[in-house]
Amino acid sequence: MSNAVATALYGTLVADSTLTTLLGGSRVYQDMAPQGSDYPFVVFGLITAPDAYTFGGRAWTDGMWQIRAYDASASSALAGSVMDRVDALLTDQTLTVGGTAALVVRRTESLPNLPEVNEAGQPIRSAGARFQIGVGA
Repeated sequence: MSNAVATALYGTLVADSTLTTLLGGSRVYQDMAPQGSDYPFVVFGLITAPDAYTFGGRAWTDGMWQIRAYDASASSALAGSVMDRVDALLTDQTLTVGGTAALVVRRTESLPNLPEVNEAGQPIRSAGARFQIGVGA
């Protein structure tokens, strides 16, 4: 099920013209960005996906996904704007996974904006959040 959710997430994010304008293109990656990727970009990945069972069968999978925006900047303003858009695209919106709508799509927490330095010595800022995506079996 996680592959189907990843496909739905990717499709939703790259299909949004406001987000792709903020990113300067379809710069959305699963698990990690390729080395040398242009900034800004978004990385998403599955953290955990416990199953819930009823009457001996799997009823749904309740995935927790982390999404983080990165920008080569001393300011977290653009990364924050990107995450605001991601939040608007996902929280309480319909996400079609494998032909059916997810049961729940909701941001559960914001993540801290972390200052980093990349291998070229550039300052990097990021903003992120975790999203619950529950999908019926």
